[in-house]
Amino acid sequence: MEGGVAEGEAARVLGRLEATVSAIEDRLERHEANSTARMAAIELKLDAVVNTLAQSMGAMKLVHWMSGAAVAGLGFLLSIVLRQGK
Repeated sequence: MEGGVAEGEAARVLGRLEATVSAIEDRLERHEANSTARMAAIELKLDAVVNTLAQSMGAMKLVHWMSGAAVAGLGFLLSIVLRQGK
């Protein structure tokens, strides 16, 4: 009889252990899904930042070239005016 009681106790402990492992696995799956969703959101935000920075750099280059052309044009006009003034 004692063997049957010990087996029943072992089966009960094993059942609890399996339930605990199953609960831990469920939690891990939820955590993994949550982490994946967060990483996807972070990647989208980073992509938006990179895109904005790229556009800003393009705009800065355009302003730089236009400013350089304006200064060169003003220098050329000033050169003509100073030559005529002599």
